[in-house]
Amino acid sequence: MLLALYRDSLPKATQAEVSAFLAVMNEHDPMYQPYSPSQITRAEDMLNLTRKRGSTMSFQAYDRFNLQWRDNYWNMPYPYGMADIKARDIIDIDEAGMELISANRRHGKAHRGERVREAGPYSKTGKVNILPAISDDSDNPDRWHEIWSGGGNTITLFIDVIRRIIGDIGPGTSICRRCFTFNNLSFQLHQQIFALIYKARHRVVAQALY
Repeated sequence: MLLALYRDSLPKATQAEVSAFLAVMNEHDPMYQPYSPSQITRAEDMLNLTRKRGSTMSFQAYDRFNLQWRDNYWNMPYPYGMADIKARDIIDIDEAGMELISANRRHGKAHRGERVREAGPYSKTGKVNILPAISDDSDNPDRWHEIWSGGGNTITLFIDVIRRIIGDIGPGTSICRRCFTFNNLSFQLHQQIFALIYKARHRVVAQALY
């Protein structure tokens, strides 16, 4: 039980840290013997715990204000959330930056007495950015994207993408009004962006922080 609780709280802990935690929790027991790595592994197998690549969630995601904002986003009607927005009317916009820091492996194999060395075509590359937008309209699915290298996102580029999308879908009507949703990056919350969407008679709901 302690192992399950510890892994749930600190999934990236090493086996040494797990063993130390269990030892501290059982320090009142004079007969306690620390578990070996293989014992810990077998216990984790019994709990169906598997090793996988991890990610990190910001501490701020658990702030009371941000938890409430996230709850509003999913469960309240427009303009406070997305609860009454049909999936086919949503246009979801996101951004990502990709950069290959290094492709130079540190270890290799060579004959005894010889160095491990090889010619390398590169060690670093420039940053590549992508700004995709997707619509879940099953009758007429739409996809947009912008790809560029160098610096990150800018308000000018984001506005150009919004204008291109609106130009493709046309102004909103009483029958069909799209709802844009995107991150809470400072430049994406610019009044000019919201005014552009509202002028085209569409909607916008910014996503919760973190």
